[in-house]
Order: sequence, then structure tokens, then C-alpha cells
Amino acid sequence: MDKLAADSAAALAAGMSYGKYMALKHKPVQRKPEHKKPEGDRVCKVCGAWFFAKVHNQLTCSHKCSVENGRLKANERAREIYAERKAQNGE
Repeated sequence: MDKLAADSAAALAAGMSYGKYMALKHKPVQRKPEHKKPEGDRVCKVCGAWFFAKVHNQLTCSHKCSVENGRLKANERAREIYAERKAQNGE
């Protein structure tokens, strides 16, 4: 007896059609959900939004974030200079 005949006989014995029997016997493989593709190719350094870079060295998504990034850099540099001068003066 070949496999088809055996499956047909098993389906009749179970009281269902061949198609339903095969559907129950061979459950579909559950695939992992695909991750959403980001809405851009980079992440903004300031706000974390995805954006498409217009030039190779673009770090921020907008002018507003660019200004904020400049302000943050200036504050960091000011803190570094203050710490260096404080160390030089021995305080």
C-alpha cells in the first residue's frame, strides 16, 4: 500500500476528508515575524529618529537637531576646558 492510499484510509477511519486530514497532519511552519525596515538609513544623533542621509557625514535629521547637536558639543567642550584649567591651577 502506498502512502497516498494509507493516508486516505487513515482519513476515512478518522471520519474526515483526505484534505482535512492532511491539513491537520502537516501543520504549517511558524515563521519568525520579519522586523520592520527602518524609515531611513541612519538614526539622528539628537532625537533618535530614522532619516535618509543627504551627504556622507550627516549626523542629524533636521536643522533643529543640527543646532541642538552644536549646542551640546559646545557645552561638552566647555566642560573639558574648565576641567583642564582647574587641573592646571591645582584646584
